[in-house]
Amino acid sequence: MSRLMRLLARLYPASWRSRYEAEFDALLEDVKPGWGALFDILQGAVVTQVRTGSVVKIAIFTAVTGLAGLLIGLAVSVGMPEAICLALGHSDNPRPVTFRQSFVQRHEPKSADSVGSFRPCRDR
Repeated sequence: MSRLMRLLARLYPASWRSRYEAEFDALLEDVKPGWGALFDILQGAVVTQVRTGSVVKIAIFTAVTGLAGLLIGLAVSVGMPEAICLALGHSDNPRPVTFRQSFVQRHEPKSADSVGSFRPCRDR
């Protein structure tokens, strides 16, 4: 976690880092690594970039953070098959099978009567 905190500290502008990097490194040594500290560093970097950056830098930074948010959202949605079923129009059935159940159903030997009967969302 502290390695990630140091990596996020590199998001601060170069002019800011040249002036405050030694003090910030000392502060990072004293801070207990955690998600709160990680998001505080990220927030500080964003605010400092916006205050000292040009429009182009802000646009690039926004695009990169937007892409990161998209990737995090996709990673979270993989664990949410219920939301996927609702998005696909299975609103009458909000309870899909779990990933494990669908994996087992796809990889177990098929009998003649079960071929083609797999559905991503369960019937009520």
